[in-house]
Amino acid sequence: MVPTDDQKALVFDALVENGLRFIEAAASELASEPTFSVAHFATGLELLLKARLFAEHWTLIAANPHGFNWSAVQSGDVYTIQASDICAAVATVAGTSLNHEQEVFARVFRHRNQVLHFVPPTNLSAVEAEQCLAWYRLHHLLTVRWRDVFLKFAARIQTVESSLRAHRPYLKARYDVRTRSADDHGLILRAFAPVGRLPVGGQELVDA
Repeated sequence: MVPTDDQKALVFDALVENGLRFIEAAASELASEPTFSVAHFATGLELLLKARLFAEHWTLIAANPHGFNWSAVQSGDVYTIQASDICAAVATVAGTSLNHEQEVFARVFRHRNQVLHFVPPTNLSAVEAEQCLAWYRLHHLLTVRWRDVFLKFAARIQTVESSLRAHRPYLKARYDVRTRSADDHGLILRAFAPVGRLPVGGQELVDA
């Protein structure tokens, strides 16, 4: 069975909307239910990355695309691609390098596995930093690099961004990200607040 454009649009919209809702939930749960926050943030991230794959072709969300049919989507009886494989799949089929994002997202998924196997998060500051950095990276993908794919949801994504900024941990821990070009030691993360300006070497940069 070959899905119609309307059928594919319904599934794509559901993937995106559910992903954004999970991320919003994660922000509101961080202080009171950190385990749920970690799990829900990772699930939201996973759904939005799967939506990007789905936008390329609906079969790509399956663990075995060649043996996948639309009736499995309709029935909910589908074994989807694993979180650990999503970034590589996106990079391959969408032609999008995720060199900076891949390890950030992998940490989010690994953390979910930890908390779901009865290792509760104890360092909320680390969880905040992890989620803020992952959202920073994801937001850039959704609104810049993949803008054409997610254009329909631009206003909704901005609503989520505003919602995250309204929560105290996010307001206090927005990140400016730079890569070390000389030795590839990794990301330089600098928290800044309030929203709008960041001191850098005695200068202030206006947050775009």
